Amino acid sequence: MILKSLTIYMLAIAISLLVALVIRGIVLVLARNEEKRAKLAPQAPAKDQPAAKAGPNADDIVAIAAAIQAVFGSRRILKIESHGAPGHWMLEGRHTHHSSHADRRPSRH
Repeated sequence: MILKSLTIYMLAIAISLLVALVIRGIVLVLARNEEKRAKLAPQAPAKDQPAAKAGPNADDIVAIAAAIQAVFGSRRILKIESHGAPGHWMLEGRHTHHSSHADRRPSRH
């Protein structure tokens, strides 16, 4: 029984090491390809690059809407907009959490 357990343990170690080596090899190959690509790409001045804007662009929203339609079927999306203050969901969740156990407390009267 112990010999069988040790054999399985050693096999798991060997497989883990093999997987780690394969991952390491993939990372090295990708890093070399990235370095080659960086050397071949022309260096543009930083002023020509547009500033990154915050939030998703229209293409991202369309892709998300298409994925939602694929999962939930043909429903109609009425409106896509932000909900005001950034902490809205946090406050709503906190309120729901606190109100969920408010009635369980014994009264101290």
